Amino acid sequence: MLLHINSSEFRATLVLVTYVLARTLHGWLTKSTSLGNLVVELVVLATLCRWFARGEVLKLRPKNADSISAVSEECPEVFAIVTGASSGVGLEVAKALALQGMSLILVGRHHQRLEIAKAHIATVLEAKSAPKVRVETAVLDLTNRSQIIEFCAKMRVYPIALLVNNAAELLRNRIFVERKGQSATETMMATNVFGPILLTELLLPTLRATSHQRDGIPSRIVNVASCAHTVCWGDVLEQSKAVTSKSSPSSLKGGGKGGVEWNWNYGPLSFVYYYGLSKLCLIWYTAVMWRRFDRDGTSSGNFSSTSCGRVSIACCHPGIITTRLYRHLLPEWLLMLLYCPSMILGKSCAEGAKSVLRACFDDVVVEKDTSMVYMLDTGDHGVNSSKPLLSAFAADDVLAHRFCVWAFTQIGLQQRPSQ
Repeated sequence: MLLHINSSEFRATLVLVTYVLARTLHGWLTKSTSLGNLVVELVVLATLCRWFARGEVLKLRPKNADSISAVSEECPEVFAIVTGASSGVGLEVAKALALQGMSLILVGRHHQRLEIAKAHIATVLEAKSAPKVRVETAVLDLTNRSQIIEFCAKMRVYPIALLVNNAAELLRNRIFVERKGQSATETMMATNVFGPILLTELLLPTLRATSHQRDGIPSRIVNVASCAHTVCWGDVLEQSKAVTSKSSPSSLKGGGKGGVEWNWNYGPLSFVYYYGLSKLCLIWYTAVMWRRFDRDGTSSGNFSSTSCGRVSIACCHPGIITTRLYRHLLPEWLLMLLYCPSMILGKSCAEGAKSVLRACFDDVVVEKDTSMVYMLDTGDHGVNSSKPLLSAFAADDVLAHRFCVWAFTQIGLQQRPSQ
């Protein structure tokens, strides 16, 4: 199921279905309807669906002494790293964080797009008369292990308080990536799972050090997942291993054309299945990390309490969004035609950023006696609805641990995920 029943898009879909059923019944009872009345009905329907789909207006609490953007005498500036920040949800999250006073490191694969995003953020701050913040850019390919290691080494001198793993790939089919000499499934797994895992593990010491400098205020990690994880079935752990069976230490991708091919048993929408599989793996990693932090914690819920500082972790589902993520699926001109009607039941990038920002700022992420947070824009999360929101596979702690043990070995990390 690609819609969580707790989501605002599901509510908009219910409105549409209710109208269709009522209209069908009305058609049985009356012979005809004037064109004018039909136009009015459709306009009202579109307005109602759009109102439900966009969700509630997110109101972030004012900056205070224990918020993620808080500073201290020892740490007068804090940074947030946002991957996939050149456009879409990542850019919207970056803008909101800048308005909250956080300095930014925008991460993406294209320098020019990152610079455009940086200029856009500066324009937004100026238009809203907000204080200026430092914004830096970093070109990083999450499928390249050496680039990730080099980037994390440079980040050691920055007070990083927040890491948002937002970057993702959704590739249409094997033919598309063979022009690059890559396997689509391996590329998606590297970008959506293994890259973020390696990036997170290498940045943990920096995140903990920043927490220590800020008098113990927990730093945060937010992994952007997807409801697409619910489409996975079968032996999902073995499927995860199969699509990356030829990874090498120099690259987080597999063996290119010699790697795994699409399993067409999943039908023409196989790319959705494998994208969902990558997001399932990211949820597994979040769950294992949450338990790792929860076990280490001594005075509060899901964060690691060590002599170096504390870290909390959460994941979120931004919603069904009109974003550049789909740029490989259809021609640009066709996507533009589909974007407008899709906005009736889906979200804009700014609306999709709300669940990410909730995970960044909501107190429930660091509260005592909580479960792993899987945040929706409606505010539903792991505390009261993790089982209904997560698939049976995503909620399987044994599968999650087995995946992470294998993934850490695959990536080349020395420690086990439980350490």
